[in-house]
Amino acid sequence: MDKTFWVYDLETISNCFIACFEKLNNSNRHVFVINRERNDIIPLLIFLKSNVENKDWHLGFNNISFDAQIIEFILDNFSTLEENDSDYISSLLCNYADTIIQRTKNNQFLDYYQNKFRIPVIDIYKMNNWDSAAKRSSLKWIQFSMDWHNVQEMPYHYLDYVTNDDMLNEVIEYCINDVSSTKAIFKHVENKKKVMIEQIKLRSELSTTYKINLYSASEPKISKEVFLHFLEKKLNIPKKIIKEYRTFRDKVVIKDIILPEIKFDTYQFKAVLNWFNNLVVDTKVIEGDDDKIKGPSYTMNYNN
Repeated sequence: MDKTFWVYDLETISNCFIACFEKLNNSNRHVFVINRERNDIIPLLIFLKSNVENKDWHLGFNNISFDAQIIEFILDNFSTLEENDSDYISSLLCNYADTIIQRTKNNQFLDYYQNKFRIPVIDIYKMNNWDSAAKRSSLKWIQFSMDWHNVQEMPYHYLDYVTNDDMLNEVIEYCINDVSSTKAIFKHVENKKKVMIEQIKLRSELSTTYKINLYSASEPKISKEVFLHFLEKKLNIPKKIIKEYRTFRDKVVIKDIILPEIKFDTYQFKAVLNWFNNLVVDTKVIEGDDDKIKGPSYTMNYNN
């Protein structure tokens, strides 16, 4: 059987777990619910097992650091989950989701590494560098930016309890809406090209060529990983050891890292280059010193 690309999202609440999967190329959708009124754990386990066997892919937003962690946890606890009731399952998954959130806040390692996922993933959040300080964007902000018809916040806190059908249906609709908008990002068309699909194909080719998992890599990460690949071959030193050779510097002389080919004809841009060439960056951050935290800045007005 051919592999399938599923766009998905998970919602974990104290007494309720919801998983929505929709095929990238059609409207085929599966919604699994685990609460007191409905326990879809067996159908969910069967579905995930088929994903593994068929070598399907899971496509999401921030899924490497959240949704995929829960999926791997479910696969690891297959027997325990199928033998327990819905209250136990939803509570277990909610507690594990809380653990993931707390570890992420504390910059701690998560349990599962992308290269070890049984179901491979593509994370559009990381791929577009939306997890960086400069470009950080939530799915809600992306929905707003793309003029999505329903920019909706999660109606309940993850520690709340779903106590009736109306609440349950609200959470299900919210989950489906997130999947639909994420799918729209993956299928976005610009100049008659599916931008994200083209980006995924490029990353697939690079991953195959260099034998590095670059499927969810941002452009800066691709550059670093490919450069490291060639550096490893040139020096005949493993990447892991090369990374340990990093040198601590208390200052960076910017002109030393500007390529000599960088030149401008316009005097305004010459002034910008000159400013950078005379810049020395102090890398030490002193707590409470706002100037050090913000760092140097330069503003130039050009053509208004």
